[in-house]
Amino acid sequence: PLDSEDCPICLETIKHVNRMTIRRFYCCGGFTCKQCCDEHEAKYSAEGFDEMYRGKCPLCRAKIPREGDSKEIGTKLLKHANKGRAWAQMKLGSWYSTGTNGFALDRQKGLQLLEQAVAQRYP
Repeated sequence: PLDSEDCPICLETIKHVNRMTIRRFYCCGGFTCKQCCDEHEAKYSAEGFDEMYRGKCPLCRAKIPREGDSKEIGTKLLKHANKGRAWAQMKLGSWYSTGTNGFALDRQKGLQLLEQAVAQRYP
């Protein structure tokens, strides 16, 4: 990942971009800072709020896959990995290498995806 990047919602600089400081959206591949994501979830989960935006990505407005829906998340990750996105290659590579999240154990394919991510300097 990048050393720093601006959040597309609050425009604050996110230092040390990693899984602890951002929330990645599998629908569009974008991300926001953790604080904006938490505020978005709290705002749109409030009772009586417009259903039009509940459960939707704040960036592309697509439906956000439910946590644990590994089939839908996996499909979206494959799409991003096939486009050469290192973050998706890294995640899929680890899932194939360990045989988790609905992916059959395939260490060779997992290693190939991990190497593709590393070639792009993704840690």
